[in-house]
Amino acid sequence: MRKDVENLFKLAATPLPPDDLADRILGRIHAERRRISLLRRIAFFSVGAIASASALVPALLALRTAAAESGFVEYFSLLFSDGGAVAAAW
Repeated sequence: MRKDVENLFKLAATPLPPDDLADRILGRIHAERRRISLLRRIAFFSVGAIASASALVPALLALRTAAAESGFVEYFSLLFSDGGAVAAAW
């Protein structure tokens, strides 16, 4: 009986992998590397965008304070309220 089973397994053809198996495996590895790279870039740029947005508020407040202290606001409003005077003084 044992000899029959051994002969059966010897005669049974081992299944061969598909011809394109290596290409499919390498394609999946490439796609996974691209996906990981994309996720890293998204995370990096998201952190940068959050940092930039959070720094924008203090920068605008400092700009407003500096413009008010230097008198720029008055000169800028004069440009719109009396453009003729600005053109004559130019």
